[in-house]
This record gives sequence, C-alpha cells and structure tokens, in this order.
Amino acid sequence: MWQESRPIRLGIVCAPLARAYGGPGAVVRSHWRALSASADIRVFGTGSSADLPTLAAEFGDGSVFPLGIPHRWFRGVGLAAALVAGAQETDVLHAHMLWDHSVWAAGRVSLKTRVPLIVTPHGSVCGRWRYAALHKRAYAATMLRPVLHGSRFVHVLNQAEADAVSEFGFRCPVRVIPNGIPLEEFCRSCGPELALERWPRLKERRVMLYMGRLWSGKGLNALGEAWAQIRGTAGREGWTLVLAGPDYKGYRDRLEERVSRLCLDDAVIITGPVQDQAKHSLLAVAQCFVLPSLGEGFSLALLEAAAAGLPAVFTTACNFPQLAAAGGGWELPPSASLGERLAEVIRMNASALRAAGRQARELCLRDYTLERVASLLLEMYRDAL
Repeated sequence: MWQESRPIRLGIVCAPLARAYGGPGAVVRSHWRALSASADIRVFGTGSSADLPTLAAEFGDGSVFPLGIPHRWFRGVGLAAALVAGAQETDVLHAHMLWDHSVWAAGRVSLKTRVPLIVTPHGSVCGRWRYAALHKRAYAATMLRPVLHGSRFVHVLNQAEADAVSEFGFRCPVRVIPNGIPLEEFCRSCGPELALERWPRLKERRVMLYMGRLWSGKGLNALGEAWAQIRGTAGREGWTLVLAGPDYKGYRDRLEERVSRLCLDDAVIITGPVQDQAKHSLLAVAQCFVLPSLGEGFSLALLEAAAAGLPAVFTTACNFPQLAAAGGGWELPPSASLGERLAEVIRMNASALRAAGRQARELCLRDYTLERVASLLLEMYRDAL
C-alpha cells in the first residue's frame, strides 16, 4: 500500500528498449530521467543478444531480458516472472506500446495482484490501418481484452489518440499527456561543426532534415518522390535532403535503391543512426525539418526539432496541429502534394525560416517541457492509487 510519505514505486514496462526502435524507448528514457527524483523506478524490457550489455548498463542488471520466441512479440525470457516477483514492491505499473508480450504480461500481473496498470499505446491504434490485419484483430479480441478493460488509465499523447483508443475499445479513463523536452536541451550549445566534419557535402548547403526510423510508414517513399518532383524549382539546387536514423525492417536498402532510381544521389544523404552530439549538430546545421509520416502518436523527433528552433513540414497524421497554429511549421494531409509544399519552403529566405523556427521553439518551451510532463505523470500515478 502506497503512503504519501514515501516516493511512488513505479514499474515501467517497455519491450523494445533499444534505440533502433525509436520513440517508445526514447520516451521511457526521458520519463525515467525526469521522474527519478520523485519516484523509485525499475524498468522492465527486452533486448537482443547484441543490445543486452548496453541496455543492462543503462537500466541496471535484472531489468532487461533476452528475446525469446516468438521474437515479433518481443517476448522477454524471464520478464513475466520478474514482474510477478516485483509486484509486492510496486505501486503502479506503466506499460508502453500495446501489441507486445510485455504489455500482456503486465496486464496479467495487474489482474492477479491489483497493482494499478497504466497503458501508453504510442499511436498503436491511431488509424484503423494499424490494426486491420486479421491476426491483430484476433489478438485484441482475446489476449488484449483484459488489458483494455482492466487498466486504471490509458495514457495518450494527444486528443486525436484519445479519440482513437476509445474507438478501438479501451473503456478506462483517458489521460492526455504529451511528450516533452528537458529544459536543459533548450540551453544546449551545439554548433554545426561536427556534422560538417562528418558529412562534408553539407558545407555551404541548405539542409532539409528528416530524423527517425528509416521506414516506409514514415512517408519516406513520398518524400523521395517529392524531392525529385521539385528538382527544377528555383533554389532547389542549393538544398540537400538528409535522412538520418536507424534502419527498420531492412527498409534502408530499398530507400537507397529509390534514391538512385530517382537520380537523387547528389541531393540526398542517408546518414544511418545519429545520437547525442551528432544528432544535435545535424539539428544545428539544418534549416528545416520534414516528417511526412502516415501515422504518429506524438513524434519525439518532431518535438526535438521544434525545440532546436527548426520549422517543420509535417502531415496531419503527426497529430501536432499546435505547431502549425503557432506559426512554427506547415501541416498538410498525407494525401496533399508534399512537393508543392516543399517547393514553397525552399523558396523562403533564411530569415523567414528562422522566424518560424523561433515560434516553434517558444511553443515547446511554453507547453512541452519534460518537467511539465513529469508533474502530470506523477499526478496520474497518484490518482491511479
């Protein structure tokens, strides 16, 4: 039983913790960092044999479990047993994602022990196309049903996702709490030097930056086509499109083939994964960010770009209309002409882009700091108890 005189004992459950899987693991890291002063936290997750040493050093021994069969379910060997063993020392379980073994295991532990469960789907049900497959519908109707009805809260990242989880079948109360950026990130001093040294082709170029998983679901097929479409646009010859991020499901090979087929080798750089200083240096060298995604919960990459003072071209599927409303970017439906919008942006002068970037940064500083998010999370945990 939790007593207000001591910190909440929080179990954060997220199977795909490796950085190659993008958003959810990054959000877990940010929550862990922001809440560590106010809660006793243990993270439960999985990792491949290659990732386990790094993840164990990051989150502590006994928190990360090797992947077992079936791998696509991200089943962690020993994870369910660890959740059961730790239940007596856990006040709240917070499970991230939806279709993974770890969420199902956390749901079973919650039902058996009455430890309150909170689920964050991370956009997993934003759009019927995400769960239209027969195997997902069958899984939701059988394995997920107890989780859907037994959670104390479903934590979503925006109002569009709140509507989506209700349509999908969650019957528990909904809390809307967005992602956030640490205040220290707004004070970071990182110049373009590292990026220019690592990718010398960027010198004296204007950079349109995409950052995230290299995956078709991020709209990269359409982005390549649009970048080729505006080849003859005034000013386009001064721009380079940078695609930065880890390969996902072998998509990078197909992306490189597409770039070559569209004769874009001289106008596109695919960097692979970027982290820490390299990531911040790329944000510093860029003039605009682009995310033509087909579906997002709430993109941390888009938020990081806005916090770094970059305006963005993004789709309505990114669920961040506040950014466009604040004058910090340009939102368009996935079906709209991305090429036409990019052509308009590259014709803008540098001062106009910087002005839009300042609006983006001010919005993030006002409404999307990690410190504000942490206070809302703690309030949700207390209410769950």
